[in-house]
Amino acid sequence: NGELHFSYRENPTEIKHWDGNIYYPTIERGLIRTMEHFDYGTFSIEAKMPKGLNLCSAFWLSGYGNWPPEIDIFESWSDDKDYSWKTTNYFPWLTSSWRTTMNVHYNDKNLVHKHLGSKNVMKCNQPLDPIENWIKYEVEWLPNKITFKANEVITKTVGKKYANMLTQNIKNKENGYLMDVIIEINVDDPAIIKNRLDIPLKVRNFKYVPYYM
Repeated sequence: NGELHFSYRENPTEIKHWDGNIYYPTIERGLIRTMEHFDYGTFSIEAKMPKGLNLCSAFWLSGYGNWPPEIDIFESWSDDKDYSWKTTNYFPWLTSSWRTTMNVHYNDKNLVHKHLGSKNVMKCNQPLDPIENWIKYEVEWLPNKITFKANEVITKTVGKKYANMLTQNIKNKENGYLMDVIIEINVDDPAIIKNRLDIPLKVRNFKYVPYYM
């Protein structure tokens, strides 16, 4: 039905990596990374978050050829009590929000990894349960501004200073400020942290609209 479902499973199978090394992973998980590389523009997808214990799912951009930069359009987290909303302190009041966050990672001028800090999608901006409903998550990545949205409502804006810091991390600028798109579900080693997947991450309608200067 035009949906892509991401899940994971325990996987003791031997895997030969591209570098020739042999690995014995404890899990295998769903992940897509684009072969196409993308310049400035608007990236969006509709998603239903996974349900279960100690899960992480993400829709993000990573620098082509080097990391950082990184733009997290969404990272969804569940704990050992299942995915749910949480209360977050946005001074000077308390407000409820979903365990779905946005963030920007970059290296500073001293090549030290920094990020702006994960910010939750507040329920006052997006009131629908993101497990039960399709939510459109979107970022507009421009040379001097980065804008995050959930169901067309702005949830975070990053100004010129940090937008410039992010693009300064990208190599091969003569080819454009290129980023790869990644969609994934992730869990920690089940031998260390208990996890359970009841409903997979579901996505549909990925769209990219280029920015023309």
